[in-house]
Amino acid sequence: MTIKTLIAAGLLAAAGSVANAAVTFSFADPAPGKQLRHTSNGGAPGSGTLSYDQSNTTGVIRFIVGSNDGSIPTTVFSNARMEMSIDMGTAIPIAGGFMAPLMGTFRIYDFSSALDILTGTFGQGGGTAVVFGASGALITNSIAPNTLVCTAGPALQALLPTGLVLAPLFDAVFTITDIAQIGGGPFVNTAGEVASFDANASFSGTSELIPTPGTLALLGAAGLVGIRRRR
Repeated sequence: MTIKTLIAAGLLAAAGSVANAAVTFSFADPAPGKQLRHTSNGGAPGSGTLSYDQSNTTGVIRFIVGSNDGSIPTTVFSNARMEMSIDMGTAIPIAGGFMAPLMGTFRIYDFSSALDILTGTFGQGGGTAVVFGASGALITNSIAPNTLVCTAGPALQALLPTGLVLAPLFDAVFTITDIAQIGGGPFVNTAGEVASFDANASFSGTSELIPTPGTLALLGAAGLVGIRRRR
């Protein structure tokens, strides 16, 4: 192995050690009221669409960003909102509840500055709803067959250390509780359609950090300068 290869490997290892922090995201269920709503398709294919209240009276969330090692100071966006449009597919009964595929988007933004914090998208079947009785979860991540892609908005990017960005490895879970069906009839009918309902919701997610291509290029250039100086 040449000295250049050794130095390059050392630089990459050093960059990896700097960027091994996990960025954490979360918000607790805001009070009062229920902010999450599933609107049934009313007989159309699939189950319906999940949306989230963005009003100033009940839809205000305290979105918390931090890291597992303290490299990113904990920041609370106390006046955040969430825009959600997630389609729920045909439900499959399981013991005491159901599972259903998900696809859609969510966007969490700082209402005060109108800047995006975090957005997430996932394609058909890229997430799963799991519900038992009055509680459950909406689960998605970036590991196949799931297809979650998250993007740091300007408000989040400003918190990240210089030269680092979110890695393409994410997970996101919306915990839903106190589910209350709207209207009568079965909660899940024989066609796998889920009735309309309201629920409380909280969120947690994580992502790794990696150096930007430009940062890696600078590290490589610094290594080459070091080699030349030694000659």
